[in-house]
Amino acid sequence: MKMKSLLLVTAFCAGITAMSPAASPSVNLGKVPGAQVSGRSTVAEFYPYDRVIVTSSTAPVPVRYGLTRETVFVDERGRPVRVDRIQRGAPVTVQYVREHDRMMASRVVVQRAAEPATVSKAEAKALRAYYSKLARSTKDPRERADARAQREYYDKLEEQLRD
Repeated sequence: MKMKSLLLVTAFCAGITAMSPAASPSVNLGKVPGAQVSGRSTVAEFYPYDRVIVTSSTAPVPVRYGLTRETVFVDERGRPVRVDRIQRGAPVTVQYVREHDRMMASRVVVQRAAEPATVSKAEAKALRAYYSKLARSTKDPRERADARAQREYYDKLEEQLRD
């Protein structure tokens, strides 16, 4: 009797273990929720309503996302973006759904490109003085030429800027 109880308990535990999700492989051939691309991503290639290929600072190879008519293109505030405005090099975040072996973009958030830093007239003057001093003190001809070019650039910029 004791042996039968032990066998029954062992068989029951083995059955429970076999039914656990970790032990049984599951094959899902439908849509699986995806995620969004992390890091700084930019559009490498864009074909409206077909595909977008994105390069990322975190991924060593470009990633291809399929597009459909249901794919939503918005800016950072959630406002719709016209598809013809999306160009190569645009910073984006892609939210996607895995469909079989493809990644289908459900939402593409197009971010504004970083604006160049503004320089005040005082900063331009200080940089011009720095590069002027560097051009006089360096012995390397290439460095001297670069310093002179930078000095001329900041000289012109200083003239264009207002206080």
